[in-house]
Amino acid sequence: MSTLRAPLCWRDCEYVSAANAARIAGRTPGWVRGAIVAGELRAVRLPTGGPPVVTVESLVRLLDSAAPLDGPAVPAGRRSPLRLVADNS
Repeated sequence: MSTLRAPLCWRDCEYVSAANAARIAGRTPGWVRGAIVAGELRAVRLPTGGPPVVTVESLVRLLDSAAPLDGPAVPAGRRSPLRLVADNS
């Protein structure tokens, strides 16, 4: 039996888990569930059982159709002041 020594690119797979789809998209698993319900992502249940998985084809289509950000990628926001609490008891 041989094992794969190099990491496998997610684009070379047919399916990814909802958690991995969230990591790939930089979103939360809740966002992935919402995208599945909205029909933006396609989820299937494998015949071997387990939780539903997302098709890589639908994930690539969704990511490729995303509009680029206008302006700075991360908006500058007001940072909260740092508060240090010490307990010397």
